[in-house]
Amino acid sequence: MDFPKSSVFFMEEDSAIPAGSKPLMLEAVLSCPILKWMSSQLLADGVQRFFVVCSPRFAEEARANFPPDADVIVS
Repeated sequence: MDFPKSSVFFMEEDSAIPAGSKPLMLEAVLSCPILKWMSSQLLADGVQRFFVVCSPRFAEEARANFPPDADVIVS
């Protein structure tokens, strides 16, 4: 069987971090969020499906870091 390549991202939310902060994956490094850079690299390497686990307050921002036509589930 030939299964599509998949990737899972876990964005931990630490209660010790101030309320205005974001998970590390959503922080910009060299003007680009880490999640956006990683998703672009994985798409280029043939990954076809993504599953993102994060707090509901970051769900929309997490989804925005993937191309609109990408197969992404945010939970």
